[in-house]
Amino acid sequence: MIVAFASESLTVSTTSVSLSATVYQPAGAVPARQAFITIETNSIRYVLDGATPSPSNAILVGTSTSIRLSNLSDIGDFRAVRGSAPDAVIRVTYFR
Repeated sequence: MIVAFASESLTVSTTSVSLSATVYQPAGAVPARQAFITIETNSIRYVLDGATPSPSNAILVGTSTSIRLSNLSDIGDFRAVRGSAPDAVIRVTYFR
């Protein structure tokens, strides 16, 4: 059974943001197996390959959109920048 164990809110601006490894992979504990991300304000562009997101290589998603990451690799490689001004806020819940 997969259960939620941690969450965080992140502000996404013009500099690439990744998810917090100290939250999804805490020392001495089982790491996250999934993450559920909700875009709470504005829009973001994101990638799952660890690259810096840009209009030419990233997926654009808007407010109230949800993204499910199904493995630790995607969680670690998630990067986002805001889609447009002002900054966006995302809420992430981690499961293991």
